[in-house]
Amino acid sequence: MVSFADDPMAVFSYALKSKHSKRKYPQRFKTFLTFLGYNGLLKDDATDFLKEARENQEWVEDKLMQFISTQIDRVNRGEIAAATIANYYKAVKLFCEMNRIRLAWKMIRCGLPSANKAADDRAPRLDEIQRLLEDSDPRVKPIICVMASCGMRVGAWDYLKWKHITPVMEADEDKAQVVAAKVVVYAGQNEGKRRQYVTRISAEAYNALQEWKDYRVRHGEVVTGESWVMRDLFQTENVRRGANSALATNPRQFRSSGIKSLLNRVLWRHGIRVKPEKRHEFKATHGYRKFCMSHAETGGMKSINVKMLMGHSIGIEDSYYRPQERDILEDYKKAIPSLTISENREAIQAKLLDRDNAMQKMKEKYDADIELLKDEVRFMRQLIDSAMSGGGRGC
Repeated sequence: MVSFADDPMAVFSYALKSKHSKRKYPQRFKTFLTFLGYNGLLKDDATDFLKEARENQEWVEDKLMQFISTQIDRVNRGEIAAATIANYYKAVKLFCEMNRIRLAWKMIRCGLPSANKAADDRAPRLDEIQRLLEDSDPRVKPIICVMASCGMRVGAWDYLKWKHITPVMEADEDKAQVVAAKVVVYAGQNEGKRRQYVTRISAEAYNALQEWKDYRVRHGEVVTGESWVMRDLFQTENVRRGANSALATNPRQFRSSGIKSLLNRVLWRHGIRVKPEKRHEFKATHGYRKFCMSHAETGGMKSINVKMLMGHSIGIEDSYYRPQERDILEDYKKAIPSLTISENREAIQAKLLDRDNAMQKMKEKYDADIELLKDEVRFMRQLIDSAMSGGGRGC
């Protein structure tokens, strides 16, 4: 068992919850140690730094302000973003606080440059996404349609099984059809951003998933509710010559890291990206969250419901805002045409409008029938009251 007293990095790691922070924070702290001249193993350097910091805390404050000034010069040269400095600062501060080094943090923080909390990259355009859906890899269309229609983070694919996807059916001309689907995201998780929530996807996204599922079944895979929604590709020709790892009958989960790489390759294959750049116009995976949020709101969906759709915290409303599932679905249906990638968006919008008009007419007829019944009840009561009062006078 690791002794926290002998290992300051173990104390530091104790405060790190998510996989992302466990990977990034030590790297950022190492950058600061390298600036101080420590060039050994991170564990040894951290121990040496801690010993020196406890003897001279003013030295640490002075060096940290020098480090921040150096990073500001890099920002001015365009080498890093201003937000990166805050990330270095947070890593150093967490290490010091976890190891009981108390510095004048307010003084040090005064020199941090202000940074935009939101990145300046854009969402992918509709025509760009449509080009990507033409890719020959059968996984590309369902991945993009799902992420664009609900804003799901790419990491959620690591937990998504077929049992977590349920179609929502509605009657249309005396037959039921899929209008959307309910998806349980991060099923069973409750840590950091990986917290279970329920979202919706469009009928287009659900149909793309079904096409992918049917493709797998046709080639021999037994797909159950426990099967991963995304899996590796497999041989469809010369199957007898293939290794077991390449067969449809031997599925292996296709994880989020692979999905990131796949979507990056697709951007290059279809000429959306043509030259290497440090920052592209939109991100290969996170761009679909921006697409979903902007198009859902312009499509008429309530802002608070869009945040719930994407798994965002809605502040104090988390405890008090409890809309009915039907209300969320009806609000989401307003945005479906805007979240649809295929070129028949206008036809979908017209169909939804026709359905809404039909439902409105049914509601008006229902309300009219209710009013008629109320009138009949009132008339019957008047007759009864009249008969009762007439009978009393006769006595």
